[in-house]
Amino acid sequence: MASHSIAEQIIQDIVSVIRGVEGVKHVARKLPTRDEIEDIPNTQLPYVAVTNDLPRPQSWGSDVNRYNRRVQSDLPLEVILYVQRTDQALALILSLADDIWKAVLADPERGGLAVATRVEPGEVGHFAPLIAARIGITVTYFHNGGSI
Repeated sequence: MASHSIAEQIIQDIVSVIRGVEGVKHVARKLPTRDEIEDIPNTQLPYVAVTNDLPRPQSWGSDVNRYNRRVQSDLPLEVILYVQRTDQALALILSLADDIWKAVLADPERGGLAVATRVEPGEVGHFAPLIAARIGITVTYFHNGGSI
Protein backbone atom coordinates (compact mmCIF):
# COMPACT_ATOMS: atom_id res chain seq x y z
CA MET A 1 0.00 0.00 0.00
CA ALA A 2 1.15 3.47 -0.72
CA SER A 3 2.58 5.10 2.38
CA HIS A 4 0.21 8.03 1.96
CA SER A 5 -2.98 5.97 1.47
CA ILE A 6 -5.65 6.25 4.13
CA ALA A 7 -5.48 2.48 4.63
CA GLU A 8 -1.73 2.60 5.35
CA GLN A 9 -2.17 5.55 7.72
CA ILE A 10 -4.81 3.54 9.61
CA ILE A 11 -2.50 0.52 9.85
CA GLN A 12 0.35 2.70 11.11
CA ASP A 13 -1.98 4.18 13.73
CA ILE A 14 -3.03 0.71 14.96
CA VAL A 15 0.63 -0.40 15.14
CA SER A 16 1.57 2.76 17.04
CA VAL A 17 -1.28 2.26 19.52
CA ILE A 18 -0.27 -1.37 20.15
CA ARG A 19 3.38 -0.34 20.62
CA GLY A 20 2.17 1.90 23.43
CA VAL A 21 0.48 -0.93 25.35
CA GLU A 22 2.37 -1.62 28.55
CA GLY A 23 3.95 -5.05 28.54
CA VAL A 24 4.19 -5.43 24.74
CA LYS A 25 7.89 -5.76 23.92
CA HIS A 26 7.91 -5.96 20.12
CA VAL A 27 5.46 -5.18 17.30
CA ALA A 28 6.07 -6.35 13.72
CA ARG A 29 4.13 -5.77 10.50
CA LYS A 30 4.37 -9.40 9.35
CA LEU A 31 3.58 -12.86 10.63
CA PRO A 32 6.67 -14.75 11.65
CA THR A 33 7.41 -18.07 9.97
CA ARG A 34 7.50 -21.26 12.03
CA ASP A 35 11.31 -20.98 12.21
CA GLU A 36 11.10 -17.31 13.22
CA ILE A 37 8.59 -18.18 15.96
CA GLU A 38 11.06 -20.64 17.45
CA ASP A 39 13.82 -18.01 17.28
CA ILE A 40 11.96 -15.11 18.96
CA PRO A 41 14.16 -14.22 21.95
CA ASN A 42 12.52 -13.95 25.36
CA THR A 43 13.55 -10.30 25.45
CA GLN A 44 11.04 -9.64 22.61
CA LEU A 45 8.12 -11.40 24.34
CA PRO A 46 5.26 -10.59 24.41
CA TYR A 47 5.61 -10.21 20.64
CA VAL A 48 2.77 -8.84 18.50
CA ALA A 49 2.39 -9.32 14.74
CA VAL A 50 -0.01 -7.02 12.86
CA THR A 51 -1.12 -8.03 9.36
CA ASN A 52 -3.86 -6.83 7.04
CA ASP A 53 -5.93 -7.83 4.06
CA LEU A 54 -6.81 -5.48 1.25
CA PRO A 55 -9.66 -3.07 1.97
CA ARG A 56 -13.13 -4.37 1.08
CA PRO A 57 -15.40 -1.75 -0.52
CA GLN A 58 -18.85 -1.74 1.08
CA SER A 59 -20.61 1.06 -0.79
CA TRP A 60 -19.91 3.44 -3.65
CA GLY A 61 -21.04 7.04 -3.94
CA SER A 62 -23.29 8.09 -6.79
CA ASP A 63 -20.89 10.30 -8.78
CA VAL A 64 -20.57 9.43 -12.47
CA ASN A 65 -16.76 9.54 -12.43
CA ARG A 66 -15.58 6.53 -10.38
CA TYR A 67 -12.37 8.31 -9.30
CA ASN A 68 -14.36 11.07 -7.61
CA ARG A 69 -16.76 8.74 -5.81
CA ARG A 70 -16.55 8.41 -2.05
CA VAL A 71 -16.18 4.76 -1.20
CA GLN A 72 -16.81 3.20 2.19
CA SER A 73 -14.47 0.29 2.82
CA ASP A 74 -13.68 -2.12 5.62
CA LEU A 75 -9.99 -2.70 6.32
CA PRO A 76 -9.48 -6.07 8.04
CA LEU A 77 -6.44 -6.45 10.29
CA GLU A 78 -5.23 -9.35 12.35
CA VAL A 79 -3.25 -9.00 15.55
CA ILE A 80 -1.41 -12.09 16.76
CA LEU A 81 -0.09 -11.94 20.30
CA TYR A 82 2.73 -14.38 21.16
CA VAL A 83 3.75 -15.14 24.76
CA GLN A 84 6.12 -17.63 26.37
CA ARG A 85 4.45 -20.90 27.37
CA THR A 86 4.28 -20.82 31.18
CA ASP A 87 1.71 -21.62 33.85
CA GLN A 88 0.58 -17.97 33.64
CA ALA A 89 0.52 -17.70 29.83
CA LEU A 90 -3.26 -17.71 29.42
CA ALA A 91 -3.69 -15.11 32.17
CA LEU A 92 -1.06 -12.94 30.47
CA ILE A 93 -2.79 -13.33 27.09
CA LEU A 94 -6.13 -12.31 28.60
CA SER A 95 -4.59 -9.29 30.29
CA LEU A 96 -2.66 -8.10 27.22
CA ALA A 97 -5.57 -8.79 24.85
CA ASP A 98 -7.80 -6.68 27.12
CA ASP A 99 -5.23 -3.86 27.16
CA ILE A 100 -4.83 -4.00 23.36
CA TRP A 101 -8.62 -4.05 22.93
CA LYS A 102 -9.05 -0.97 25.15
CA ALA A 103 -6.17 0.90 23.50
CA VAL A 104 -7.44 0.25 19.96
CA LEU A 105 -10.99 1.30 20.86
CA ALA A 106 -9.87 4.44 22.74
CA ASP A 107 -10.05 6.26 19.38
CA PRO A 108 -12.41 4.33 17.09
CA GLU A 109 -12.17 7.07 14.45
CA ARG A 110 -8.36 6.73 14.25
CA GLY A 111 -7.75 10.47 14.59
CA GLY A 112 -10.33 11.33 11.93
CA LEU A 113 -9.18 8.75 9.36
CA ALA A 114 -12.05 6.31 10.01
CA VAL A 115 -15.71 6.22 10.92
CA ALA A 116 -15.56 3.09 13.11
CA THR A 117 -13.25 0.46 14.56
CA ARG A 118 -14.45 -2.98 15.63
CA VAL A 119 -12.47 -5.52 17.63
CA GLU A 120 -13.34 -9.21 17.61
CA PRO A 121 -11.84 -11.89 19.82
CA GLY A 122 -10.20 -14.83 18.18
CA GLU A 123 -8.80 -18.15 19.21
CA VAL A 124 -5.76 -19.21 21.21
CA GLY A 125 -3.23 -21.50 19.54
CA HIS A 126 -0.12 -23.34 20.65
CA PHE A 127 3.07 -22.80 18.67
CA ALA A 128 5.78 -24.48 20.73
CA PRO A 129 7.51 -22.96 22.56
CA LEU A 130 4.95 -20.13 22.47
CA ILE A 131 1.22 -19.63 22.87
CA ALA A 132 -0.56 -17.21 20.54
CA ALA A 133 -3.90 -15.42 20.54
CA ARG A 134 -5.63 -13.81 17.58
CA ILE A 135 -7.52 -10.52 17.72
CA GLY A 136 -9.43 -9.32 14.67
CA ILE A 137 -9.78 -5.61 13.97
CA THR A 138 -11.96 -4.09 11.25
CA VAL A 139 -11.70 -0.38 10.50
CA THR A 140 -14.41 1.28 8.39
CA TYR A 141 -13.34 4.39 6.49
CA PHE A 142 -14.11 6.53 3.44
CA HIS A 143 -11.78 7.18 0.51
CA ASN A 144 -12.13 8.24 -3.11
CA GLY A 145 -12.67 5.63 -5.82
CA GLY A 146 -9.22 6.10 -7.29
CA SER A 147 -7.29 4.99 -4.20
CA ILE A 148 -7.46 2.82 -1.11
